[in-house]
Amino acid sequence: MRIALTCLLLCTAFIAKTQYIIEGTITNSNGETLPGANVILRGDVNVGVSADEEGFYSARLSQKPESLTFSFVGYESKTYAFSRVVKKGDRWILNAVLAADAYYLDGAVIQAAPDTIYGDEIYHVGDVAILDDGLLLLTYKKEDRLKRQELKDKCIHQGVKLVRTDFEGNYRDALTMRDKCLDFFTGHFNEVLVSTLDSIYLIQQGKQMSLAGVRQQDFDNYFVPVIDSLHSQILFSTYDEDYPGFDYYRINQKDSTFKALRSVADKEMMEQFRSEYKWLSTREKLNAKRLEIQTGIDKEIFGAYMTGFTNSIYYDALYAPLFVQNDSVLVFDHHADLLVTYTEAFDRVDSVPISYHKGRKGRFWEDQVLFDHANGSAYALFKRNGRAYLGGVDKNTGEIMGYCKLHYKYPDKIRIHNGEAYYVYRPFESSQKKFLYREEVILAAIDWL
Repeated sequence: MRIALTCLLLCTAFIAKTQYIIEGTITNSNGETLPGANVILRGDVNVGVSADEEGFYSARLSQKPESLTFSFVGYESKTYAFSRVVKKGDRWILNAVLAADAYYLDGAVIQAAPDTIYGDEIYHVGDVAILDDGLLLLTYKKEDRLKRQELKDKCIHQGVKLVRTDFEGNYRDALTMRDKCLDFFTGHFNEVLVSTLDSIYLIQQGKQMSLAGVRQQDFDNYFVPVIDSLHSQILFSTYDEDYPGFDYYRINQKDSTFKALRSVADKEMMEQFRSEYKWLSTREKLNAKRLEIQTGIDKEIFGAYMTGFTNSIYYDALYAPLFVQNDSVLVFDHHADLLVTYTEAFDRVDSVPISYHKGRKGRFWEDQVLFDHANGSAYALFKRNGRAYLGGVDKNTGEIMGYCKLHYKYPDKIRIHNGEAYYVYRPFESSQKKFLYREEVILAAIDWL
């Protein structure tokens, strides 16, 4: 009886979260079914499914799609508005009829490759930032690996030119830099900064781009901590990659008061971090105690830094990004295995479990969630055998709805805007420079393991 009740509750919860069950049959003009035909349900997140051997398709969504697009090899694609879908009981029914494609010859299908948004015969594309009205590119002539230990994973770009385009790659203006540059830092308020070996510049985006120098202290205090804003509240964090815990705060711009929003910590890592103190020598423990007296900071924290624990293979920096979607705040707390949602009044309204960062597939997770600020979609980034997979996260359930495998191998600097992925790529062993490409993000049930 208890098991049956549990199953009933689980089924009820599942049905409550799945608001739309859309299904139907796909046929041609002669009434013949089209097994394997594709269906793309477009909305805040694009979801793709395939028809079975009898041409029947079924999709479960937590939100109403805007339209459904049907396609099949040798037939013209057809799009229906959701208003054409008929509700029958707890199902939504739409049967599609596709016409033969006049341009389908001898069974050959030419699939559209990703769009080339920007390419140059002299300059590589090294980094890309999404602006409100277009793209900002860091292009360069040559690159070298840095020898500084703290910057060993970064590249230094020489012969840099900053290029501003619209979302289609149409040129707007450019700015040549004499400095050797590292990469972009994308801040709040549509701000983009570029770092060099010795300086940091704010890229001023007027009619013509210009640079304004930023002191390192100002960068650390006023740019790095700020995450986003919601109405009159600024959201910022105390994140430090060398400490296994941090807090999110909100500060009211009207009266400068601030309150804690959420604390993030890796409990197991914190325990290891603090236990490093006991491995210190007597002299080192004495020094750590003196530092505690001088600063008020726990001696165990100094102990971890003195042993170099944060530079060891046993330490992983925290990752729990915060995003603002309309009037809500989302925190992907991977260390508590929760996706937490807050209202515009910063009241916690919901939390759902997330597990895509664990288990077998979790081994290939890139410790990155890509957020589409244009439509509020979120994607967990996975990479395996050079392939990149975008796993669409359902914000109502925390589950992966499907995956989009990017067309090219080894894509770099992946960004998402308005349901499309932008990334840097150069064909293997090609003389081509690194170009910027774009392709539509369409989720499907892909078994890529």
